[in-house]
Amino acid sequence: MLKKLALGLGMLVLAQWASAEPIRFEFEYAQPGGPATASGYIVLESTQIANPGRNDINLPSPAVLDLSITIVGAESGNGTFTTSDFGSIVFDTNGGTLDFSRSLMGQPTDGLPWGTPPGGGDPELGEPGESGDFNLFLEGMSGRSEGYAAPLPPATATAGDLAPNGVWWYTLGADGGSANTLVLTAFGPAATRHAVPSTGLWALIVLGVLLASVAWFHHRR
Repeated sequence: MLKKLALGLGMLVLAQWASAEPIRFEFEYAQPGGPATASGYIVLESTQIANPGRNDINLPSPAVLDLSITIVGAESGNGTFTTSDFGSIVFDTNGGTLDFSRSLMGQPTDGLPWGTPPGGGDPELGEPGESGDFNLFLEGMSGRSEGYAAPLPPATATAGDLAPNGVWWYTLGADGGSANTLVLTAFGPAATRHAVPSTGLWALIVLGVLLASVAWFHHRR
């Protein structure tokens, strides 16, 4: 009985790992007419991403396997920030089915091409963007509104060190949204698929332990 249970659990873990399809997307931001830039990557578990669809994801989440962004040249809020620094992300295709094998910038949606800023409806009415969205937020979904307020001007920077925060469609504000405004300029898959993420590695470890336990009990008997 124990042998069958362990084998069953092992096969379940292995099946879940084998069906994973993580994709690493690399992105870049730039301040229009200014010195600030940002670059980074996000690893999405594509089997848990609606495409087409709007994905409002609270972090941590199995849909987001890794995230890193580095801000340089801003008046404040420079540095590297990772998944634990954010509360949620939005990834919206605006009704279009995006091809994840190539750059997402300019791909067709039900409105403007994906990645087109400002790409927004009326934020006071909570209207969605006209070209989808990709954005990072310090707060979780329950802590913020659906729309955006007017973009914050770069001159309102404070001497803080917060991660960037979404202030407009495809637009981040450094230092929690209070500093330089940066607009998405590139978003596409890395040259190669992301290596097996930590969750997949742990699955393999668990599987190995289960199979080793089965072999040990079988040998004892």
